[in-house]
Amino acid sequence: MSEITTPARLRELLGAPSERAVEKERVVLHPRDREWISLSPFIVVSTSDADGSCSW
Repeated sequence: MSEITTPARLRELLGAPSERAVEKERVVLHPRDREWISLSPFIVVSTSDADGSCSW
């Protein structure tokens, strides 16, 4: 297994994301999202800066 270090490498392996996936970005949570989260036993939330960079 090798480390994926760039978006280009990820796209080589998995292809481009679907338009639906790209459009699902949200700035705030919709009430429906809040309800779903409240009922979920486990959830992972991620965020990025304006450049798309994520930090730990």
